[in-house]
Amino acid sequence: MNPRVRLFVTALLFVFVSALASLLLLTLLNNHLEDPGLHHLDLATQTRVHSWTKPGLAEAMLALTWIGSIKIFASALALVLIAFLYWRKFHAAILLTASIIGAFILNETLKVHFHRTRPHVPWAIGDEHTFSFPSGHSLFAIALYGTLAYLALLRPTSVFRRLAILLPALLLVCGIGLSRIYLGMHYPSDVAAGFLVGSLWFTAIVAVDRAWSSSFFTSPNGRRKELNRR
Repeated sequence: MNPRVRLFVTALLFVFVSALASLLLLTLLNNHLEDPGLHHLDLATQTRVHSWTKPGLAEAMLALTWIGSIKIFASALALVLIAFLYWRKFHAAILLTASIIGAFILNETLKVHFHRTRPHVPWAIGDEHTFSFPSGHSLFAIALYGTLAYLALLRPTSVFRRLAILLPALLLVCGIGLSRIYLGMHYPSDVAAGFLVGSLWFTAIVAVDRAWSSSFFTSPNGRRKELNRR
C-alpha cells in the first residue's frame, strides 16, 4: 500500500477509535449521573470547591476561565499558526490545526447529543446558554496546551527543560478545569468528561503524528526532512 494511503487509513482509524471511545465512555458516565451516590458526589465536590473562597481567588478563576474561552483559543490559534507559518513550521501548524478542529467537532457533537443543562447554583458567576456535558474549556485546554507542549518536546532536551514545559501546561489545564467548577459553570463530572475526551483526542493526535513520521520519512532524504520539520 502506498505510504500516503496507509497514513490516511491509519489516521482515520485513530480518529474513529478516539471518537467512538469518547462517545461510549461518556454515555456510560451520563447513564449514571443521576445515581444518588454519584449525583451527591458531584454536588458535594462543586460546593466544596466553591467554599475555598478567598480574596483574589475569584479574579484568578475568572482569568483562568477567560484563558480557556473559545475566543482566546481562536486568537491564540491564529497567532501561533501565523508564527509557525512564518518560521516554516508546517508540520506544527497542521498538527495544531487538526487538534483544535477535531476538539471543536467533538465538543459540539457531544454537547448536543447529551444536552445536559448547566448547574443552577445561586453563586454562579457568568451566564452561559450552551449545554454542559462535557466541559468545552477542559477539552480545548488539553487540545491546545497539550499539543503545544508535545510540539515543544519533539526536540531532544534535558529532563529539567521537559519538566519546565510539562508542569506549566499541566497546571494550566487543571486550573482551567477547576475554574469552571469554582465559578458554577460546570459540574465536576462535566470537567472530568472534558478531560477524558481531550485526553483521548490528544492521544489520537500524537498517534497520527507518530504514524506520519514513520510513513513519510523512511528514506535517507526523508530522515533529513524529519529533522528539518522539528
